[in-house]
Amino acid sequence: LNKKIRITHRINDSSLDINNLSQYGLFLSIEDKNLRAIVVDEAQKKCMLLEDYRFSGVGNRADTVAQLSSIYENHLVLKAGYWKEVVLVARTGGYAIVPEELFEVSKSDSYLSFYPNQIENTTTKSFHYNQSKTQSVFCVENEYLDWVQKAYPSKEVKVMHQADTFL
Repeated sequence: LNKKIRITHRINDSSLDINNLSQYGLFLSIEDKNLRAIVVDEAQKKCMLLEDYRFSGVGNRADTVAQLSSIYENHLVLKAGYWKEVVLVARTGGYAIVPEELFEVSKSDSYLSFYPNQIENTTTKSFHYNQSKTQSVFCVENEYLDWVQKAYPSKEVKVMHQADTFL
């Protein structure tokens, strides 16, 4: 890793088996100055790996993407492409929960229009909850979504908001 990247936390379960990554979910939470990578054994509902990275000297999303690429290229576990699922966890401020019967995809942007700090160059996404019969609506930065999709081209990248983990 370069001098602009610092690992702030690393928790590694001793039972993590690199040969069984196809049984694990990879969750990537990206912000302008950090990355959190979490590997979850979904069958056991167990966190197998958690790593937090902080970036210094980043002035824009292109700088952040360069730091992400540096970590990815030097990380055997993250670079593996045979995950059960890959999930990008959005951390933007705009977030709304809409009852299923009122949700319309064409109105997704309008659900977030009341947030005062709109972030540029984002895509509006939604995440469906069967149990509560709701849709969460949120934005994700295009540069980060593009980077994750290019890093894991054989997977359909799921996108959820960090607040979704509480539902």
